[in-house]
Amino acid sequence: MGSPLRGRLLQPQAVWTPPSALCFKINFDSATFEKKGKAGLGVVIQNGVGQVMALLSQLIPLPHSVIEVEALVAQQGVELALELGFYNIDLEGDSAGLISSLNDGYGTLAQYGRIITYIHYLAS
Repeated sequence: MGSPLRGRLLQPQAVWTPPSALCFKINFDSATFEKKGKAGLGVVIQNGVGQVMALLSQLIPLPHSVIEVEALVAQQGVELALELGFYNIDLEGDSAGLISSLNDGYGTLAQYGRIITYIHYLAS
């Protein structure tokens, strides 16, 4: 059985497109506040007609890199979707490196590789 997780890179100024039938779309993004040593995480989960099904925002201690922050917010989005019973999901964000790692289907040796591996574990 293949993973129901599909990662897609969100192009700048892109128009929202619905997920495929019977899927839920997780849009995620983050912001870093270096002077405060914090990062903000944001997740929106929408159904196929664009209705917001869940939201998440969280302030966390600043991780070592921006891509690690993006990986953490993607993880939070997948965990939230699974907790709510949304198992067939599209994952969309604006980090090309993270989306590439997610689509490769395996973790990376980079510092955020363990998060990629965990996201794939959750989606399996």
